[in-house]
Amino acid sequence: MRAWAIPLLLLGTRQLLAQGGLLINEVIADDDAARVCAIELFSAGPGAVQLQGYRIAAGTRQAVIQRELLVQAGEVALLTVGTAGDLPDVELDLSTKGATLLLTDPSGTIIQDVFHYPELPVGTSWGRSPDGGLKGTYFRRVGMEGGEERVEAVGPPHPAPTIGRTRGVSGPVVRVQGGLQDSIWVSVDGRSPEHGAVGVGTVEIPLTRDMVVHARTRSAKRIPSPVATGTFLVDTGAFSLPVVALTMDPEDLHGRERGIDTPGDHANFSRKGRDWERSCTMVVGHGQGEAPLQGGIRIAGSGSRGRVKRSFKFLLKDRFLSPEVEVPWFPAEGLDECLLRADAAPHSFLQHLLIEEAMQEVGTSLDIPPSLPVRLFINAQDRGLYRMMPPKDAQWFRKTHGSADLDLLEGPSYAVREGDRVHWERVEEILFHGGDRKALEPLVDLQALVDLACLDLYTGRADHDLNVRAWRPRGVDGRWGWVLFDLDLWAPAHENTVQRMSLAVTPGTPFVPQLLEENSLQELLLSRMSALLAGPLAPERMNERLDALSARYAKALLHDHGIWQDSLSGALPPDGSQDVLSAFLQERPARVLHQLASHTGHDLVTMRMTCDPPEGGSLQVERVDLGSAPDPSSHFAGIPLHIVAVPRPGWRHTGWKGSSATSQAITVDPRSARRITARFAPERSGVDHP
Repeated sequence: MRAWAIPLLLLGTRQLLAQGGLLINEVIADDDAARVCAIELFSAGPGAVQLQGYRIAAGTRQAVIQRELLVQAGEVALLTVGTAGDLPDVELDLSTKGATLLLTDPSGTIIQDVFHYPELPVGTSWGRSPDGGLKGTYFRRVGMEGGEERVEAVGPPHPAPTIGRTRGVSGPVVRVQGGLQDSIWVSVDGRSPEHGAVGVGTVEIPLTRDMVVHARTRSAKRIPSPVATGTFLVDTGAFSLPVVALTMDPEDLHGRERGIDTPGDHANFSRKGRDWERSCTMVVGHGQGEAPLQGGIRIAGSGSRGRVKRSFKFLLKDRFLSPEVEVPWFPAEGLDECLLRADAAPHSFLQHLLIEEAMQEVGTSLDIPPSLPVRLFINAQDRGLYRMMPPKDAQWFRKTHGSADLDLLEGPSYAVREGDRVHWERVEEILFHGGDRKALEPLVDLQALVDLACLDLYTGRADHDLNVRAWRPRGVDGRWGWVLFDLDLWAPAHENTVQRMSLAVTPGTPFVPQLLEENSLQELLLSRMSALLAGPLAPERMNERLDALSARYAKALLHDHGIWQDSLSGALPPDGSQDVLSAFLQERPARVLHQLASHTGHDLVTMRMTCDPPEGGSLQVERVDLGSAPDPSSHFAGIPLHIVAVPRPGWRHTGWKGSSATSQAITVDPRSARRITARFAPERSGVDHP
């Protein structure tokens, strides 16, 4: 358990019994064992207690008892539990998977009881024995007597069965193994085992299709076991991708009232908040029945919610009785959440990976969440190609940067998600009133902001001003950084993104008009952009990267298209998407350069930069490695370029041709230095170029 530990329950109970008070006495499951239907309270004090106003909480959710009900000393009161539509005494949706409940007085300040209940199988409850006692036990309903339901105390649950894949007489089977005389209840449609078949001892299910197996053992003298779960796939190595398998109640997924992945009765997929989170298990592996991890699930994203292929967020939280672990899988390792990102088209999937790989190659202080392509199954239904990612939230920044205390802002208005925006208001004052590089550098990671601007200009991202997240470690020296957001909405290659961003009525990230207006900031943006377009974003290198990614994920992309092509309007097949994307990569760099030249008045000039000899070293331009013999590239006249000669092992830098400088790092104006050669010599030769 992640919530209050059992010793707290016992110590608190001893104190309450000594002083007298109100206790949670029993928690009762409904007939389907899907939810808690009732809670019994016991008056342990010397006098009667009026229940109205008392509060019962589970995690962060709390309900106030509205009913007027007087409970005499030593007696019990039964309260119904459910959602608002049921008109219950206690308006809480409590899972039978177990939880910790907190009972407080009407003021909410005095704790009356802390009560933990474990998983409740069908027809059972968990309560104190005797009433008001310290010991908890299971009770089982055994019939009616005198018009009242009769219960008896029973021992701990039966051990859960084992589930595994094995070879049967006619092919692969899923084997469910219990004790020799145990009854085994098995379902293969995502529902609880009670809705499935019954066997004794061992049950074997032919693995002729992908399936999720739920199983429970029962015997005459013990209550049913916890549910064992496994997801099994017929073809486990189809795409050489990790498999993410989610298992949940079908009603929680597609039901009209409770389903989250459906229009339902309430446009369910658009709903947010904890009321639209559902319990589920998650497995990452290869569909061989790996052990599941208990957690929760909700729909993620904003505009993508309206698509049939939706994104999900998996949650390891107290309220889902998740174990004391973090998500153990890259790239969400060490966190208690991970995003399962749905890319609605093959080019969207490839766009993300192209930019991710390009910026990993060049290096950037811009935060770029890593992603892992996976094959997603929900209740054994194939959902195709997804990307597993960490959440772009405070815990991810803490994990990656080690900053315990931070400010985190999001959206076009830079709304506070954590901390405050006091420091950010100082940045806005400088940025929107002609502040220069010297004024901004102590407050902002300008390299991160410039890289974000370069990528937004290159892609023409339509929602650049909406999907924004900025953060800083709190403290005197904490500077603002940015995270690269989703890259679905690229503009057409010919679109004049510079003009569009510059004409925006409201200032928006990445603040292109402000960066281009002030000379020192303009130099940063133009020099870095020309270097990126000469290096990792150059047409040839991006198309090589595109070909490699398309080949690597060819089967998965084609399979995903087959699943969703009839549901996603205008979805091109993978080869069509690759052609469209390739044309963009070829045309876009020249377009962006000319747009910036026209807007700023800085002419484009062609520079030729080489190394002599090529094997002696390489060139870095604005922190971008261009290799030893880069192609001629376009840069902006009058905008200084910072060039560094980097010797290879066994070589040393001896000087420059085209510059009188002798140091390895030089600054040149492309207008006057159109040919630059870095010269190298073997370390032992002692000979320098003339």
